[in-house]
Amino acid sequence: MINQYPAWKYVLVVCVMAIGIFYAFPNLYGKKPTVVMKSKLEEPMTEVFQISIETLLKKKNIPYQYAEIVGEKRLFIYFDANDVGSQLSASSAIKEIHSTRYTIAQNLVPDTPDWMSSFNAKPMQLGLDLQGGVHAVYETDLNDAMKNFVNQFHKRFGKELKEKRIRKSGLFKIISAAKASSNTSSDDSQNDKHKNSEDDFSDRYVALNTSEKYQLNENKYGIRIKFSKRNKKNFPKAKEYLQLKYSEDYYLYEIADPDAEDMYLTMLLKPAVIDKEKASVVEKNIAVLRRRADESGVSEPVIRQYGKARIVIELPGVQNPEMIKEIFGKQAILEAHGVSDNSPKGDIPESEITLTPEPNEVVYFKEKVLPVDPDDKSKGVKVVRYPKLLKKPVVWSGVSVKDAKAGFSSGKSASHAVHIKLDDTGGEQNSKYTTAHVKKNIAIIFINKERVKVKDKDGKFTGKYKITKKVTVINNATIQEPLYKSFEINNMGSSSNARQLAILLRSGALAAPIYNVEERIVGPSVGKENVERGMFAIIIGFSLVLLFMLVYYRMFGFIANVALIFNMMLLIGLLSILQATLTLPGIAGIVLTVGMAVDANVLIFERIREELRLGNSTQASIHAGYEKALVTIADANITTLIAAVVLLGIGSGPVRGFAVTLSLGILTSMFTAIMGTRALVNMMYGGRKVKELSL
Repeated sequence: MINQYPAWKYVLVVCVMAIGIFYAFPNLYGKKPTVVMKSKLEEPMTEVFQISIETLLKKKNIPYQYAEIVGEKRLFIYFDANDVGSQLSASSAIKEIHSTRYTIAQNLVPDTPDWMSSFNAKPMQLGLDLQGGVHAVYETDLNDAMKNFVNQFHKRFGKELKEKRIRKSGLFKIISAAKASSNTSSDDSQNDKHKNSEDDFSDRYVALNTSEKYQLNENKYGIRIKFSKRNKKNFPKAKEYLQLKYSEDYYLYEIADPDAEDMYLTMLLKPAVIDKEKASVVEKNIAVLRRRADESGVSEPVIRQYGKARIVIELPGVQNPEMIKEIFGKQAILEAHGVSDNSPKGDIPESEITLTPEPNEVVYFKEKVLPVDPDDKSKGVKVVRYPKLLKKPVVWSGVSVKDAKAGFSSGKSASHAVHIKLDDTGGEQNSKYTTAHVKKNIAIIFINKERVKVKDKDGKFTGKYKITKKVTVINNATIQEPLYKSFEINNMGSSSNARQLAILLRSGALAAPIYNVEERIVGPSVGKENVERGMFAIIIGFSLVLLFMLVYYRMFGFIANVALIFNMMLLIGLLSILQATLTLPGIAGIVLTVGMAVDANVLIFERIREELRLGNSTQASIHAGYEKALVTIADANITTLIAAVVLLGIGSGPVRGFAVTLSLGILTSMFTAIMGTRALVNMMYGGRKVKELSL
């Protein structure tokens, strides 16, 4: 008979609904504010310390739920779901006493019961606009990026000229409006006083491939080649070569006076090429930051370009701004250097030793966090620096790192380590050096650039910044045997240090340094207000739709309302399973989904009414209503789904949040409006005689 489902379809509908409801349920519990403490010395937490923290909170009259030690090394203090004020008060009170020995961070932890969490049931993620988090703006140092571009071209171009047997007296870098570097190739004159001054682009210069000429106030990036009296004969050959190979990307200039003692050829990057390279650097930085976010487990971060050089980072739910600095703000350049034979054996503090480097050597420092008083650790911690004398040549760099994983060393005494795998080029360089230096020491350094405020003599900010380069020796080991692609950096001190270094290496170094411009914590109180407004909008819209359907379509309207309620639960459950992030635009997508789900039922019910007016039986009308309306419903929903998928693919931020809920909502509404309501109608009317429908 018509209007009857086989048993498996009813089972399917019930199972899908049950799973949706189960995974939607954790959202009723929400998240509770939490303060997390962890020892900077990686010491395990003790019950005695936990009791001391609880005593402190009671003394300060700060209410909390309970405290517990998680994973032996972290202490979690939980607060009531809406008591953010107590969380912030507790964090401030604890920092006053324990900030030197412990890292203290605020977080939001799901309040889901353990038995539900065992099935991986979690509440859906809320966006920055709903639950608060960290908002930061970083600016890319594009001038530094162009400097690296010129440096790389300078090295490559020098080799190129040698291969073409074009001898010159000097090869200079032109970087912005600053004076040219005198970092010349091996046959350059060491006493050359050439400078990149404004006179470089006076009327003495003739453009070879363009009628345009750089303005003096423009940034200039390129190369200048000097030909002295002894190699002037190479000038025409070099000029012809440059015009043939580099005229597309570079403006070419020559000295107009052929009788001059020294001759010069100048190559300046065209503005379009500079803009393209700068845009590429920002794109590469965003890609690296996204990989770092994925590796660190940050849920649904928003990382997008803002203007030409700035990058916006938003971390919903994260209340610790230090996380942004540790994971996103570091350039993460890693290099291996040989250790000088004159470097001290073992770790000797900076205060007890002075090292004098040779021209091919440099002094860097290894730093350790140690207690001020080993016998009384309550006095806090201090950073001790140990000088290391290293050779300047780089054995291998982080560019060659293919993979990096945190773990333990393979030696007799297990220690926290990072297992590294190099590419072919890095492996060959590593093999060549370690084979020739067995039983010698090799050090690995971590390089990071930071922008710091310039202060006057009174300690006030002058409004200017300066760039500081910090180099830290993170490992100093003896080469026991020749190494190739795979090896380990041991003695990392802690699992968190090893994990953080592995994340930075796997995600890669930034193409150019980024500096913090703005950083702020968006309070959850703002998110709470937004959530309440969004939920109020959903409830009002949802209630009006339910009322209309019940009044206008009676029993069939009731069936549609039941399906609509299940649709909402199924959508929330699906968002929770996928751990998708719900934002204010996402709430708008849910409201739109409600309207579309009802629209499908309206089409079906009106089609049934039309069949009844044509004189068909009730069973035939129900069957025809669902069958004939299906094509129209599918067309409308599929076209909307295509638009939602396009928005999901190319959109970002609010647009992406709207597209996520809209696309998922279309899928759930198609299921509940067609298969769900059909199952209920079949159960009520299928397989029996019905004289009249309540429609």
